[in-house]
Amino acid sequence: MIGRRMLKRLLMLALLALPPSASASAYYVDNCVAVGNDSNNGTAPSTPWLTVGKVNASTLLPGDSVLFQRTCTWREQLTPPSGGSSTAPITFGAYGAGALPVLNGSSLVTGWTLSSGSIYYASASWSPNLVFQDGTSLTLETSTAAMVAGSFYYDPTASRLYVWATDSASPATHAIEASHYGATYYGLIFVLNLSYITIDSLHLTKYNYNGVEIAGTSSNITIQNSSFDYGYQNDVTTAETTATYSNINVLNNSFSHGGIARTRTSGPGAAAEGVAVNGFGFQGGSIKGNTIGPSPAEGIQVLAGAQNVEIASNSVSNALVGIYVSAGYGTNADTQSITVRYNKVFNSSIHNYQIALENGANINGVDFYGNVSDTATGGDCLLFGYAGPGTIKNAHVYNNTFVNCNNGVEAFGPTADASNQFKNNLISVSGSGYPWVQQDPNDSNYSPDYNLLYKSGSSSAINWLGSAYALAAFQSGKSKMMHSLSADPQLNNPASGDYSLLSASPAIDTGANLGASYQLGLDPRTRFPWGTLNQNSYGAAWEIGAFVFLPQTRPAPPTSLSAIVD
Repeated sequence: MIGRRMLKRLLMLALLALPPSASASAYYVDNCVAVGNDSNNGTAPSTPWLTVGKVNASTLLPGDSVLFQRTCTWREQLTPPSGGSSTAPITFGAYGAGALPVLNGSSLVTGWTLSSGSIYYASASWSPNLVFQDGTSLTLETSTAAMVAGSFYYDPTASRLYVWATDSASPATHAIEASHYGATYYGLIFVLNLSYITIDSLHLTKYNYNGVEIAGTSSNITIQNSSFDYGYQNDVTTAETTATYSNINVLNNSFSHGGIARTRTSGPGAAAEGVAVNGFGFQGGSIKGNTIGPSPAEGIQVLAGAQNVEIASNSVSNALVGIYVSAGYGTNADTQSITVRYNKVFNSSIHNYQIALENGANINGVDFYGNVSDTATGGDCLLFGYAGPGTIKNAHVYNNTFVNCNNGVEAFGPTADASNQFKNNLISVSGSGYPWVQQDPNDSNYSPDYNLLYKSGSSSAINWLGSAYALAAFQSGKSKMMHSLSADPQLNNPASGDYSLLSASPAIDTGANLGASYQLGLDPRTRFPWGTLNQNSYGAAWEIGAFVFLPQTRPAPPTSLSAIVD
């Protein structure tokens, strides 16, 4: 027989074993498999709700989850009605098998009437920024007179959408979608004054402005395992107000073909912003493990008072600018304590990485290490500074591998002191540029060293305030970069994404020990996202570049042989 004391102990252990939100509910939404009804209780896959509108009008409790049936599509805006708690966030996610559930920000347009020639019109009570014909984006024109095949124009006075199809046929013979949600400058998912919200495994597409927008006093928001494409402006963004947004995490998502506003050079929306992850005012959190591109927009940007943000293990390709640490813009607030590490950025149309200034704000503290930059078709592997009049301080650019850009590092500043450090970077360029370009006239603030600077087909490794130098002449004339090298870095196979060092590389054991904060280099045995190794555990000294060198050792021969014969 169990004693009273033992019984109390067992009951206490049972209570401790319960999850923190034992009473939390899961709600299911389905419009294509079981096909729900908003009068259902929604608490089982067999009795799901039907619409996103039902979700928006419901009261959710901390720990609750709303799960959308995979393979289904909703043409509605999601506005989470409630927030969670630190131990029990509210989750909006997926269930079932197959493709991610889709939130489509567009509406189908029907009821076409011939206007003239091959131009047709239909009524639309909203102002669409994007129009798609059978899934392909059409070009915006400023009037019906300017229209050509494959274009659209919206007349807000008459509430008419005009379309000239690519084949000049009636739009009624095609599926025509016009972006609709969110409304002006809002998100397809709009999180307002809520905390502890998780968005997981959803597909957002064809939104009229932003994908996920975080507004008001919202904090502790996580967006993960989701996909975003064909949006007009930003895919994940804050409302870009003077508010700050605490602990925002954007993890393991995919982004492509967003920021279509960036392609507009005239007419409505010309020169509008477009960023996959717009970290405006982020206060803490991570942007990590995302895949971005192709996109006409910027990949990742943190700015406007952003602080204590980690940008790590992201792959950004074929974007306007890959990763951009900025200050100012909107709030004119300083950006501080940003970590950028273990990212891969390639084929940007301007710069792969950028640490720069807007307005009069400053950047104070960027740890930038272990990154790879390959091929910026229109600019630099790293643009350091630009504009102003603020300054950049305490940037540590260490152990990066930069290849195949027009310029490696282009240092514009402005700087106010010598606190910015550039060491152990492997920089290899070809063409008309240089591994190092010094533009900031406050050149006494720069003492880059222990870098490998190589320009294919030329001995000129440095352009310092308009004068080209070979490294030896620069060292002699300027007494700078005294431990740097100028030689072919001997990389394994950059064309196939292998930036590790061959055994003959001059970058092996020639770097400086930069301390425990930066001791983890990339593991050459891994593919992206790369693993890491402690530099201090391999070789006589640190390597130059992002990758630790591991010598290939043959296994020792056996000391004895034996055989078993049946």
